[in-house]
Amino acid sequence: MCSEGDVDYLLFGTVFETASKPDRSQAGVTGLADAVHAAKGVPVLGVGGMTLESVGQLHRTGCAGFAAIGQFADVPENDMARTVTAALRAWDNQS
Repeated sequence: MCSEGDVDYLLFGTVFETASKPDRSQAGVTGLADAVHAAKGVPVLGVGGMTLESVGQLHRTGCAGFAAIGQFADVPENDMARTVTAALRAWDNQS
């Protein structure tokens, strides 16, 4: 069991359907919001199925951000800055 101060942040997922874990059920934004509430102030990052479209759904959960592999894995090096910027915009433009 962790006590307060032992953890800097938590990763929670799988939030959305993802090709890397096709048999895993998805918690959705409701599950992520529940995890954020249960974390009692420890920052929670959503993982699993992150796309430019899905990132825009996370803000209402209260999570601190997101982590993604698939969103960036196949991006050519010369497009990476554009892809990261687009992901940050999607996060920043949440309502």
